Amino acid sequence: MTKEEFLTGKIKPVNEELMKIFLQCSIVEHLGHGVPIIVREYDEKAYEFSESFITVTIPFDRTGFGSQNVAQKDEQIKALIRANK
Repeated sequence: MTKEEFLTGKIKPVNEELMKIFLQCSIVEHLGHGVPIIVREYDEKAYEFSESFITVTIPFDRTGFGSQNVAQKDEQIKALIRANK
């Protein structure tokens, strides 16, 4: 798969059987629409391509997470994710 194909949302699972199991468990979706959403929101700079891996880095603004405990931070992060889909 080329970088361009990947960035447009084409999918090609490496392990088809594992993908089927993940689909049945509703862990993944098979549509491939997540990549174009990330590219639209964060630009393709969110992806780093190497010969064997694709690394995704989504920036996160940590402002306001000062000295709270981990559980509070976890809940705030979940709320931000839900609010900003």
